[in-house]
Amino acid sequence: MNSLEVVQEQMKGISDYYPETAWTRLREKNEGTTLGPCVWLTNTLIAIEIMKVLLNWGKLALAPSFAVYDPFQHRIPSQR
Repeated sequence: MNSLEVVQEQMKGISDYYPETAWTRLREKNEGTTLGPCVWLTNTLIAIEIMKVLLNWGKLALAPSFAVYDPFQHRIPSQR
């Protein structure tokens, strides 16, 4: 059993988060997408919040208010 099969067994439905072409590439060539875009987006969101604090711009996103970005589906799920 290769590592992808182990991950798929442990995380049911993970293949649903990938486009078919990306999942095929991951399965056949063991080449996946990078984490870079997720890290870049997170850093950008943090930088915007820091600028809002330093320049006293608008409302801050204080706890417990938050937004969760789903990088696999490219969406921000609604909060309850």
